[in-house]
Amino acid sequence: MGSTMELTREHLDQIGEYVQERLGLWIRSMSPPLTVQMDPIYIERMVRIEEELKSSIELTRDGFARMDKRFEEQRADTNARFEAVDTRFEELRADMNARFQAVDRRFEAVDRRFEEQREDANARFEAVDKRFEEQRADMAARFEVVDTRFAEQRADTNTRFDELRADMNARFDQAQSHSNRWMTILSVFLGLITIAITVTTVL
Repeated sequence: MGSTMELTREHLDQIGEYVQERLGLWIRSMSPPLTVQMDPIYIERMVRIEEELKSSIELTRDGFARMDKRFEEQRADTNARFEAVDTRFEELRADMNARFQAVDRRFEAVDRRFEEQREDANARFEAVDKRFEEQRADMAARFEVVDTRFAEQRADTNTRFDELRADMNARFDQAQSHSNRWMTILSVFLGLITIAITVTTVL
């Protein structure tokens, strides 16, 4: 199966130049000398060659016209395809921009959410710190009250111990005085008994 080669415009230009350069030579080689009467067969052959050349030229022109049209159609088709590709890229870029903008909005929403949560957490920590501070101040006040009450109770206890010690000392002094009195009476009584016994013995 033979392969066909598509003729380009450059090939056709080369063929046309080749035919134009050798056309005169071909005609002179096929034409008899002027002094010789031309044979009708040669004249017919020349007419046929001229008609074939005209037909070839027309075909060449038609081929060039078709090629120009084909090139124009291909160029228009290529331009249309490039325009379609450009449109597709433009649509893709617009879609990507829209998606990136949506992602940016989502990130901004997330950032705002984190910022709100951080502010809320800070407010809560501040409230907790304030509450701890209030509880610490309240506990400190209560400890101060307890310390004051302990101090008052200690002072009252010391006073009571002092009073009790003074009372016990007074009672001990009173008991000792009473005991001394009874010892004196007992000593006098024993002395009298001793004297009475002595007197009775003597008599």
